[in-house]
Amino acid sequence: MTSAQPRLQMRETVSETLAAMENQQPVAIVVGAGPSGLATAACLKHLSIPYIILEREDCFASLWKKKYSYDRLHLHLAKQFCELPHISFPSTYPTYVPKTDFLHYLDEYVSHCQISPLYKRSVESAIYDGGSEKWDVKAMNLSSGEIEEYSGRFLVVATGETADAFVPDVERLNTFTGEVNVVSREMVLPAIASTKANVVVFENGKSHPFDTIVFATGFKRSTNKWLKGDDYLLNDNGIAKASFPNNWKGKKGLYCAGPARRGLYGAAMDAQNIANNIKMQLLM
Repeated sequence: MTSAQPRLQMRETVSETLAAMENQQPVAIVVGAGPSGLATAACLKHLSIPYIILEREDCFASLWKKKYSYDRLHLHLAKQFCELPHISFPSTYPTYVPKTDFLHYLDEYVSHCQISPLYKRSVESAIYDGGSEKWDVKAMNLSSGEIEEYSGRFLVVATGETADAFVPDVERLNTFTGEVNVVSREMVLPAIASTKANVVVFENGKSHPFDTIVFATGFKRSTNKWLKGDDYLLNDNGIAKASFPNNWKGKKGLYCAGPARRGLYGAAMDAQNIANNIKMQLLM
């Protein structure tokens, strides 16, 4: 094979995948538009690999933009270890980037990389079709209530470790007249036994009126609800089974970005490894 043939093959592959994208048949399907999903999308676009990104919420980086991160939050690592691929933090940013600056960085990242997630799409199932050698994904459009179907050769799980809020079973919780929130796991008072109107009864027998209940019980993975046939990539806690640096790659075109507990630095590495591996698969 001459050196010209691989380049021709690459051009044909990209042309075919671009045509597939126009017919709503992306090469890669990314589930989750948090930092891991955004980084993966940027790396795929950088290599001209068509993709779609499905996000359950109505915005990207919802854990950062909504109520699950407090206003005074700062990245706990120096900024050079928290950059997403291809775009650095502005030199004017402090070493430990505050939440407001990080959100501005993500806004610029999405704009510059032309990332357009499909919002309010809750993935119901993802099944590998051995006949077509593609992943068939069904997602609920939360705006219309309709089930949408997508198909792609590659599937990237980028839903993170905090997909679903964990709310404990509390007797008559539905009768509580105040607000109920869930935050990351922290130390709390004795467990709640029951509620009535705005009164909370604890297991030690004491009761007090409250306007708001904040469950500091953390979150749990949702992937096991919709990803079918995965017994090798993620464990029951949503963490990659394989150890670093091979935590990102599964089988049959299945990948995961960010679940190795290595923060934004690890997510950025996963995203680049995934995109490079997909490109290599397309050229084979």
